[in-house]
Amino acid sequence: MKKCVKCKVEKNDDEFHKDRLRPDGLFPYCRACRGCKKLEKHLNKTRQGYLRWGAVWHHRFVIEQALGRKLGRYEVVHHKNGIRDDNRLENLEVMSLGDHSRHHQSYKDAWKFVKSKKFNCQICGLVFESKHYAAKYCSPHCVYQANKEYVKSWKLKKLK
Repeated sequence: MKKCVKCKVEKNDDEFHKDRLRPDGLFPYCRACRGCKKLEKHLNKTRQGYLRWGAVWHHRFVIEQALGRKLGRYEVVHHKNGIRDDNRLENLEVMSLGDHSRHHQSYKDAWKFVKSKKFNCQICGLVFESKHYAAKYCSPHCVYQANKEYVKSWKLKKLK
């Protein structure tokens, strides 16, 4: 029996990782606390704004620890306030994949009520309507042409 330094709970020796350098041959943290400590130290933020530790999504880890079980394949963790790196337990809720899709679909339906505005295409000059507040191009072809021109100008700058 050994007492964990972090959670202060007396646990069996098999709940601690082995460490040959320590006098008792065991880590001072239990397996659960050592995982949390490692996680806090090595969290990385993805481009989408989620926190990750290797292959572990932090929001899923927090919910799994609270529930005491692994999440199913079709269970999704939803951030209530929409901030993806806010992984406080009160901000997270578990939903089925279908419920989560329906929840976010309600936001997409709000676009139906946004009035479209008229814009001039910066490439071909065509007048077109769009619901996006800053539309620049009327078609994917014009977007392609604009990107092509941008790359050309960028290469010329690089040569100078």
